[in-house]
Amino acid sequence: MTVSPAISKYVTMISRARQHAYNESLADYSHNFGAYTTRHRAALDDLRRARAIQPKNDGSKQWRLASKYASRVRYEVSYEDRLHKDALAYNAAAWNKDLPAYNRAVQRVQSADKAYSAYVFQFNWAGYCAIGRRFTRVTATWTVPQLHVNGTTARRVSIWVGLDGKVPGSNTVEQTGIRCILGESYVAWYEMFPKPPVTIHTASTLDGPQDMVVNAGDTVTATVTSLGGHRFKLTLVDGTQGESFSIVKTS
Repeated sequence: MTVSPAISKYVTMISRARQHAYNESLADYSHNFGAYTTRHRAALDDLRRARAIQPKNDGSKQWRLASKYASRVRYEVSYEDRLHKDALAYNAAAWNKDLPAYNRAVQRVQSADKAYSAYVFQFNWAGYCAIGRRFTRVTATWTVPQLHVNGTTARRVSIWVGLDGKVPGSNTVEQTGIRCILGESYVAWYEMFPKPPVTIHTASTLDGPQDMVVNAGDTVTATVTSLGGHRFKLTLVDGTQGESFSIVKTS
């Protein structure tokens, strides 16, 4: 299947915008707001250049896929901008102890997250979500995948299990699993959302905590169990490395 040079050039420019959007999110998470602003502007510039060379609709499948991809990237860029501004807003509100303003900012973030999940994550999520009854335990076992380089594109993967967070009114999620960005080591983690993820440590050394060892090809089992009273037990076992972690947290 041959892609026209015009569509190829258009997709390349959109891909540049997406990479800048990804880099701006990393800058935001690290509170490097100067780098965030620079990368966000770069993403917007790439989107403007892409719009200037956008090929006319020729009815081909390639054109439809390119347009869908462009729409997704535009949404990602606008989402990161909204998230950044609201994060600054609730940080300022927290600093000033303005609880109503803080709650409003958090609600905007949660609303943006839900819209983003519905729009973007449908393209790269796979798995199973069960609703309609009370569940007190979820578990899964998988083989950690090996990631490969495709040009300069970073490959990323996260695999996990969790309870809650799906039905309306469920604003917490208790989850654990592994993640990897190509070029970095695999990281084991747990999360009591809306609190941020926590890297799992299984040992202490003179240099500080030692991360749980996870490698491609390992067999990993993750389990989350509700103990009642808003208490949850999160367990992660790497059967290949012989390492295990378990913690009880209150939601």
